[in-house]
Amino acid sequence: MSPSRKGVFGMGKKLYVGNLDVSVGDAELEQLFGSLGRIESAKVVMDHDTNQSKGYGIVEMSTEVEALAAISTLSGQEHAGKALKVSEARPKPKALAVGEPVVKSGARIPQW
Repeated sequence: MSPSRKGVFGMGKKLYVGNLDVSVGDAELEQLFGSLGRIESAKVVMDHDTNQSKGYGIVEMSTEVEALAAISTLSGQEHAGKALKVSEARPKPKALAVGEPVVKSGARIPQW
C-alpha cells in the first residue's frame, strides 16, 4: 500500500474478510461490519464463471481506527458456522508482462 493510503497506524482502511460462507452476500457483509463504524464499501468476491461466492470479501471502513476495531472484534468470530479471518487487505500482485522473467526469492535469471 502506498504511503499516501496509510495513516497514523501504518495500515489502510481496506480489510480482507476470509472464510465466508457461500450464502453471505454484500448486504450481510456490510451489516456484519456496520456496528463497528461507517462502511465505505463491502463486496463479496464472486466467481465469474459460476456467479457463486469465492468465500471472501473486501470491506473498506471510513477510518483506520474503525478498521483496527473490526479486525480485533471479528477475526476468529463465528459467522454462519465459520470462523472469520479478518486482516488488512493487501494490494493485488502486479501482473507480469508477456516475456517478463519470473524471479523467485534467491533464484537467478539465466543469461543466455
